[in-house]
Amino acid sequence: MPIVLCLFGVLCTAAVASPAKKVNSNQHLVSASQVGSTLLVNSPDDVCHAALCSGEDTSPYTAADMFKAVHDTWPWKQAYCKLENQDACLWKGCAAEGNLSKGALDFLSWKRDDGFYITQAAYCFQEHCSNTEFDLQTTTLSQAQQYCDKKFGGAWRRLTAGPDGYGWPGQTPGSGVWERAHANYHCDWAYCKIAFCDVPEYQALFAFLEGVLPAPF
Repeated sequence: MPIVLCLFGVLCTAAVASPAKKVNSNQHLVSASQVGSTLLVNSPDDVCHAALCSGEDTSPYTAADMFKAVHDTWPWKQAYCKLENQDACLWKGCAAEGNLSKGALDFLSWKRDDGFYITQAAYCFQEHCSNTEFDLQTTTLSQAQQYCDKKFGGAWRRLTAGPDGYGWPGQTPGSGVWERAHANYHCDWAYCKIAFCDVPEYQALFAFLEGVLPAPF
Protein backbone atom coordinates (compact mmCIF):
# COMPACT_ATOMS: atom_id res chain seq x y z
CA MET A 1 0.00 0.00 0.00
CA PRO A 2 1.57 3.33 -1.03
CA ILE A 3 2.21 5.94 1.63
CA VAL A 4 2.02 9.60 0.60
CA LEU A 5 4.96 11.74 1.71
CA CYS A 6 5.36 15.48 1.17
CA LEU A 7 8.95 16.33 0.37
CA PHE A 8 10.12 19.66 1.80
CA GLY A 9 6.50 20.54 2.42
CA VAL A 10 5.94 21.20 -1.27
CA LEU A 11 6.16 18.15 -3.50
CA CYS A 12 4.00 15.18 -2.66
CA THR A 13 4.84 11.77 -3.99
CA ALA A 14 4.69 8.12 -2.94
CA ALA A 15 7.09 5.94 -1.05
CA VAL A 16 6.54 2.28 -0.36
CA ALA A 17 5.59 0.08 2.53
CA SER A 18 7.15 -3.30 1.77
CA PRO A 19 6.70 -4.12 -1.03
CA ALA A 20 5.47 -1.56 -3.59
CA LYS A 21 2.53 -3.30 -5.17
CA LYS A 22 1.65 -3.17 -8.81
CA VAL A 23 -1.77 -1.66 -9.45
CA ASN A 24 -4.47 -3.63 -11.19
CA SER A 25 -5.05 -1.40 -14.19
CA ASN A 26 -8.75 -2.23 -14.29
CA GLN A 27 -9.54 -0.45 -11.06
CA HIS A 28 -10.02 2.92 -12.77
CA LEU A 29 -12.24 1.57 -15.52
CA VAL A 30 -15.96 1.16 -15.92
CA SER A 31 -16.73 -2.55 -15.97
CA ALA A 32 -18.26 -4.18 -19.02
CA SER A 33 -22.03 -3.85 -19.12
CA GLN A 34 -24.71 -6.08 -20.57
CA VAL A 35 -27.25 -4.51 -22.91
CA GLY A 36 -29.74 -7.03 -24.24
CA SER A 37 -27.64 -9.86 -25.61
CA THR A 38 -24.68 -7.64 -26.60
CA LEU A 39 -21.67 -7.32 -24.33
CA LEU A 40 -20.18 -3.82 -24.43
CA VAL A 41 -16.45 -4.09 -23.73
CA ASN A 42 -15.09 -0.94 -22.10
CA SER A 43 -11.55 -2.01 -21.31
CA PRO A 44 -8.75 -2.92 -23.76
CA ASP A 45 -7.82 -5.58 -21.23
CA ASP A 46 -11.20 -7.23 -21.75
CA VAL A 47 -10.37 -7.69 -25.42
CA CYS A 48 -6.85 -8.95 -24.66
CA HIS A 49 -8.14 -11.27 -21.95
CA ALA A 50 -10.71 -12.80 -24.29
CA ALA A 51 -8.06 -13.45 -26.94
CA LEU A 52 -5.41 -14.68 -24.50
CA CYS A 53 -7.70 -17.02 -22.58
CA SER A 54 -9.77 -18.43 -25.43
CA GLY A 55 -9.91 -22.18 -24.90
CA GLU A 56 -8.20 -22.02 -21.51
CA ASP A 57 -9.61 -23.18 -18.19
CA THR A 58 -10.86 -19.97 -16.60
CA SER A 59 -12.45 -21.57 -13.57
CA PRO A 60 -11.40 -19.76 -10.36
CA TYR A 61 -8.78 -21.14 -8.02
CA THR A 62 -10.32 -23.28 -5.29
CA ALA A 63 -9.43 -23.87 -1.67
CA ALA A 64 -7.82 -27.14 -2.76
CA ASP A 65 -5.46 -25.18 -5.02
CA MET A 66 -4.05 -22.88 -2.35
CA PHE A 67 -1.05 -25.02 -1.49
CA LYS A 68 -0.20 -26.19 -5.01
CA ALA A 69 2.98 -24.83 -6.58
CA VAL A 70 1.93 -22.59 -9.46
CA HIS A 71 4.89 -23.31 -11.72
CA ASP A 72 4.62 -27.08 -11.39
CA THR A 73 0.81 -27.32 -11.53
CA TRP A 74 -0.40 -25.01 -14.30
CA PRO A 75 1.07 -23.79 -17.59
CA TRP A 76 1.62 -20.05 -17.19
CA LYS A 77 -1.30 -19.08 -19.43
CA GLN A 78 -3.75 -21.24 -17.53
CA ALA A 79 -2.44 -19.94 -14.21
CA TYR A 80 -3.09 -16.41 -15.43
CA CYS A 81 -6.49 -17.12 -16.99
CA LYS A 82 -7.84 -18.55 -13.75
CA LEU A 83 -7.42 -15.09 -12.21
CA GLU A 84 -9.80 -12.18 -12.69
CA ASN A 85 -8.88 -9.96 -15.63
CA GLN A 86 -5.65 -8.22 -14.68
CA ASP A 87 -3.41 -6.36 -17.12
CA ALA A 88 -4.16 -8.86 -19.89
CA CYS A 89 -2.64 -6.77 -22.69
CA LEU A 90 0.73 -6.85 -20.95
CA TRP A 91 0.65 -10.66 -20.68
CA LYS A 92 -0.64 -11.09 -24.21
CA GLY A 93 1.92 -8.95 -26.00
CA CYS A 94 4.91 -9.89 -23.88
CA ALA A 95 4.49 -13.41 -22.51
CA ALA A 96 2.25 -14.92 -25.20
CA GLU A 97 3.63 -13.18 -28.30
CA GLY A 98 7.20 -12.79 -27.05
CA ASN A 99 7.29 -9.06 -27.80
CA LEU A 100 8.33 -7.18 -24.66
CA SER A 101 7.92 -3.73 -26.18
CA LYS A 102 4.47 -4.47 -27.58
CA GLY A 103 3.19 -5.79 -24.26
CA ALA A 104 4.62 -2.81 -22.41
CA LEU A 105 3.28 -0.22 -24.86
CA ASP A 106 -0.16 -1.85 -24.94
CA PHE A 107 -0.18 -1.73 -21.13
CA LEU A 108 0.86 1.94 -21.10
CA SER A 109 -1.22 3.14 -24.04
CA TRP A 110 -4.39 4.28 -22.32
CA LYS A 111 -4.87 7.10 -19.87
CA ARG A 112 -4.88 6.51 -16.13
CA ASP A 113 -4.88 8.87 -13.16
CA ASP A 114 -1.68 10.36 -11.75
CA GLY A 115 -1.67 7.98 -8.79
CA PHE A 116 -1.15 5.06 -11.16
CA TYR A 117 2.11 6.49 -12.51
CA ILE A 118 3.47 7.36 -9.09
CA THR A 119 2.73 3.89 -7.73
CA GLN A 120 4.16 2.19 -10.81
CA ALA A 121 7.34 4.27 -10.67
CA ALA A 122 7.92 3.30 -7.04
CA TYR A 123 7.35 -0.37 -7.88
CA CYS A 124 9.70 -0.17 -10.85
CA PHE A 125 12.59 1.33 -8.93
CA GLN A 126 12.12 -1.09 -6.07
CA GLU A 127 12.01 -4.22 -8.22
CA HIS A 128 13.26 -3.66 -11.78
CA CYS A 129 15.27 -0.56 -12.61
CA SER A 130 18.60 -1.96 -11.38
CA ASN A 131 18.30 -4.91 -13.77
CA THR A 132 20.77 -4.43 -16.63
CA GLU A 133 20.64 -8.02 -17.91
CA PHE A 134 17.32 -7.86 -19.74
CA ASP A 135 16.93 -6.44 -23.24
CA LEU A 136 13.72 -5.26 -24.89
CA GLN A 137 14.63 -6.93 -28.19
CA THR A 138 16.20 -10.21 -27.13
CA THR A 139 15.15 -11.34 -23.63
CA THR A 140 13.11 -14.54 -23.66
CA LEU A 141 10.96 -16.27 -21.07
CA SER A 142 13.71 -18.84 -20.56
CA GLN A 143 16.33 -16.15 -19.95
CA ALA A 144 14.02 -14.41 -17.51
CA GLN A 145 13.62 -17.67 -15.60
CA GLN A 146 17.40 -18.05 -15.41
CA TYR A 147 17.74 -14.51 -14.10
CA CYS A 148 15.13 -15.14 -11.42
CA ASP A 149 16.82 -18.36 -10.40
CA LYS A 150 19.87 -16.21 -9.62
CA LYS A 151 17.89 -13.50 -7.86
CA PHE A 152 15.31 -15.56 -5.95
CA GLY A 153 16.78 -19.05 -5.90
CA GLY A 154 14.04 -21.64 -6.09
CA ALA A 155 11.49 -19.52 -4.21
CA TRP A 156 9.52 -18.58 -7.31
CA ARG A 157 9.30 -22.20 -8.44
CA ARG A 158 7.93 -23.21 -5.03
CA LEU A 159 5.40 -20.37 -4.84
CA THR A 160 1.95 -21.74 -4.03
CA ALA A 161 -1.28 -20.29 -5.40
CA GLY A 162 -2.61 -18.93 -2.13
CA PRO A 163 -6.15 -17.63 -1.59
CA ASP A 164 -7.93 -17.07 -4.93
CA GLY A 165 -4.60 -17.50 -6.74
CA TYR A 166 -3.17 -14.20 -5.54
CA GLY A 167 -0.48 -15.63 -3.26
CA TRP A 168 0.36 -15.12 0.39
CA PRO A 169 1.51 -11.98 2.23
CA GLY A 170 4.84 -10.90 0.77
CA GLN A 171 4.28 -13.06 -2.30
CA THR A 172 1.35 -11.32 -3.97
CA PRO A 173 1.16 -9.55 -7.37
CA GLY A 174 3.98 -7.02 -7.48
CA SER A 175 6.45 -9.26 -5.68
CA GLY A 176 9.19 -10.71 -7.82
CA VAL A 177 8.41 -14.32 -7.01
CA TRP A 178 4.71 -13.98 -7.89
CA GLU A 179 5.40 -12.22 -11.17
CA ARG A 180 8.03 -14.78 -12.16
CA ALA A 181 5.83 -17.76 -11.28
CA HIS A 182 3.21 -16.25 -13.60
CA ALA A 183 5.67 -15.62 -16.48
CA ASN A 184 5.38 -11.85 -16.14
CA TYR A 185 8.57 -10.67 -14.42
CA HIS A 186 10.35 -9.64 -17.64
CA CYS A 187 7.12 -8.06 -18.88
CA ASP A 188 6.98 -5.79 -15.86
CA TRP A 189 10.64 -4.93 -16.41
CA ALA A 190 9.82 -3.93 -19.98
CA TYR A 191 7.20 -1.31 -19.10
CA CYS A 192 9.41 -0.08 -16.26
CA LYS A 193 12.32 0.35 -18.68
CA ILE A 194 10.23 2.11 -21.31
CA ALA A 195 8.28 4.48 -19.07
CA PHE A 196 10.01 4.95 -15.73
CA CYS A 197 13.59 3.78 -15.13
CA ASP A 198 15.34 6.25 -17.46
CA VAL A 199 13.15 9.28 -16.74
CA PRO A 200 15.16 11.85 -14.72
CA GLU A 201 12.14 13.07 -12.77
CA TYR A 202 11.33 9.54 -11.58
CA GLN A 203 14.99 8.80 -10.91
CA ALA A 204 15.21 11.84 -8.63
CA LEU A 205 12.18 10.71 -6.66
CA PHE A 206 12.60 6.94 -6.46
CA ALA A 207 16.19 5.88 -7.15
CA PHE A 208 16.68 5.50 -3.40
CA LEU A 209 14.37 2.49 -3.48
CA GLU A 210 16.77 0.40 -5.53
CA GLY A 211 18.09 -2.32 -3.23
CA VAL A 212 16.64 -0.67 -0.13
CA LEU A 213 13.31 -2.50 -0.06
CA PRO A 214 13.87 -5.74 -1.92
CA ALA A 215 10.77 -7.80 -2.63
CA PRO A 216 10.46 -10.48 0.06
CA PHE A 217 10.80 -14.16 -0.79
